[in-house]
Amino acid sequence: MTHSMFSKIKQRIARFRAEQDGSQTVEFITVLPFYFFFLFWGVEVGLSTLKNTELERALDMTVRDIRLGTGANFQHDDIKDAICNRMAITKECDQNLQLEMVRGDLRNWVAPPTDVNCIDHAEESNPVRAFQNGGDNQLMILRACLKYKPVLPWTDMAKIMQENGDSSGYSRMVASSAFVQEPR
Repeated sequence: MTHSMFSKIKQRIARFRAEQDGSQTVEFITVLPFYFFFLFWGVEVGLSTLKNTELERALDMTVRDIRLGTGANFQHDDIKDAICNRMAITKECDQNLQLEMVRGDLRNWVAPPTDVNCIDHAEESNPVRAFQNGGDNQLMILRACLKYKPVLPWTDMAKIMQENGDSSGYSRMVASSAFVQEPR
């Protein structure tokens, strides 16, 4: 190779290094995966928060009806139907909602168990865990556990939420409320 060939190769390499065409493409491709990660994460968290708020509100409104319905004897299915009727965006509420209502003692407080009983879609059936109607002036604790499928199940956020779920890919959320059974 001659000296002029080397100088032409050096000139071409120098021109290639000096070019700035495509530099924005490299930055865009570098940032794009992070952008989509945060976008999908935000969508999943937002929808989960919306469902949780809906469950909390439906439970609170139903407990308010129970408190004001002096003398009415609300049963498990009545309460479950009332909660599900107030949940507009949650699909299949009647199949994915598990209720637990237990009596509490105002003077000798014992917290209910921390393990929440939810429907496990991997099992055939799951009966009601505990559901006791209270007497006059009795403290009642009502917990609702809702199983739902994440909207974007392949995202990292959905995988984190499914760790508390079951083997069928469902996530869960729990809402609880307490009230005193009014005298009849």
